[in-house]
Amino acid sequence: MVLLRAAIGLAAVDGAGVYLAAHMDAALSVWMVAIVAIASGLLLIVGFLTPIAGAAVGLCILTVHFVHLVNPFESRRYALLTLVADVAIVLLGPGALSADARLFGRREIVIARGSERPRA
Repeated sequence: MVLLRAAIGLAAVDGAGVYLAAHMDAALSVWMVAIVAIASGLLLIVGFLTPIAGAAVGLCILTVHFVHLVNPFESRRYALLTLVADVAIVLLGPGALSADARLFGRREIVIARGSERPRA
């Protein structure tokens, strides 16, 4: 889980940083999406507020690649792959090696081993 979070977080930070460095005269909406992508990417790397940060990265990916149409033919596969991995992060949670697990504790699922079946 750590590698998945780190890969998506680094991809978000790197992609937004490189785009902003190359397009300093971009519109305010592009700057806002890039800042959100960088902030949520850093949160994913650390593992803090992972479901929220993952959802923010996913929205940034959708916004940049499908609304602003940045390199629509070259980066659509990359965007879909990153989006699928990001949805996996949101659904799986932060994992054991994260700030969320340290601050809020790990969840433990207890399954009873009773032989009784529930009565209808």
